[in-house]
Amino acid sequence: MRQPRILIIEPTRSFQRLVASVVSDAGAQGVVASDAAEGMHFLEAGKFDAICAAATLPDANVIEFVKRVRAWPTARETPIIVLTASGDESFVSDALKAGVTEVFGRGDIHAFARHIRDLARSAGTALSGRVLLLEDSAAIALGIVRILSKAGLAVRDFRAGGDAIAAFDADDFDLVVTDVVLDNSMSGIVFVRELRGKKGMRGARVPILAISGLDDSARRIEILRAGASDFLNKPIVPEEFVARVGNLIGQKRLLDQIETQHAELRALALTDQLTTLYNRHFLLEVAQMTLSDARRHRYPVSMVVVDIDHFKTVNDTYGHAVGDRVIAAVAGAIKAACRREDVAARLGGEEFVLLLPRCALDQALAKSECLRGEIAALRVSGHAVTASFGVATSEDAEIADFDALFALADAAMYRAKRDGRNRVCSGRAGAQSAAAPAFASGS
Repeated sequence: MRQPRILIIEPTRSFQRLVASVVSDAGAQGVVASDAAEGMHFLEAGKFDAICAAATLPDANVIEFVKRVRAWPTARETPIIVLTASGDESFVSDALKAGVTEVFGRGDIHAFARHIRDLARSAGTALSGRVLLLEDSAAIALGIVRILSKAGLAVRDFRAGGDAIAAFDADDFDLVVTDVVLDNSMSGIVFVRELRGKKGMRGARVPILAISGLDDSARRIEILRAGASDFLNKPIVPEEFVARVGNLIGQKRLLDQIETQHAELRALALTDQLTTLYNRHFLLEVAQMTLSDARRHRYPVSMVVVDIDHFKTVNDTYGHAVGDRVIAAVAGAIKAACRREDVAARLGGEEFVLLLPRCALDQALAKSECLRGEIAALRVSGHAVTASFGVATSEDAEIADFDALFALADAAMYRAKRDGRNRVCSGRAGAQSAAAPAFASGS
């Protein structure tokens, strides 16, 4: 991040110090001149990100001085701020017509300071991101690529709309720049409609800047209606072009950030904090949809209820910190055993539920037995861990909903507890395996 440079032209020493302090506090470098001649000398020697001039200069009329600045090659697009002690509206109007960007009262230093902070922030921040450029003129494309590359952006440029669309589908871009009139089978308007027609958020969110050498309001309106985010006439003024590009990329980044935050909030609402497994709310939501789909397409859904053995004894004997580590370790084993389509949730306390779509009872029992062995092999803070399993399937009975399937699996889990723990029992009598428990008492 480079430090912006701001030229301060102010004849009064006390106000020089005040303005220089505002500029410094904004993170910019202030270069101070006492009159118009000295200010022009600095402008001839180098480029500035902004110019701040007093309304009254000892050697020039500020309006005429601004006109001279605007004629200077490196200052045509530079923001010019004038500080005035006068409230004369005609002066403000003349200043703006001459090329002044903003006029502030010398007593309104807080508004001036806010403006300087915004200027310094935008001038000092280099752009970053990836741009897709569709421009059929190789010469114009080269000029645009140079401008964007100098601003810090990576550019992929194309001559034909079909090639650009293929690249858009295959890669991620922060901005699309397209000419309106193209010397091939696809116009810029059709190209924009194609991008906006893409399914998902990428096609809707990526900003599109349209450019054209034709001063045709009807065509400009048409491409904006097609989905362009902004429009710019040729010939391109580099400073304006970069400013518009920066605004569009900044807006996209803000939308991306908001979407990420929404996704994070949704994840927090649907997952258990300790284990990162889904919580009861999500389980109930997805289970009803899964069971409904299973009935419609006639495939089995199995449910496994897992309860850590003797967990109360673990907490009472070794403390809740060890208890939390036990829960997290068991959750890790459950998560590792899941297929992509499986849903694993912490129901509460030491109890977990696995929802296994397209999984028949014998498969669910085998999977549970394997997971039981994985948990029995765990050592948490030097202590052994076991769990009891209850398995049920939607094919076992007339299962109408989640509650009925859960009741069957939960009853099987309690039978595993009664039969000695550290074992798998099914909702059907006789389908079980056995092993020795690790802790001596508790659930």
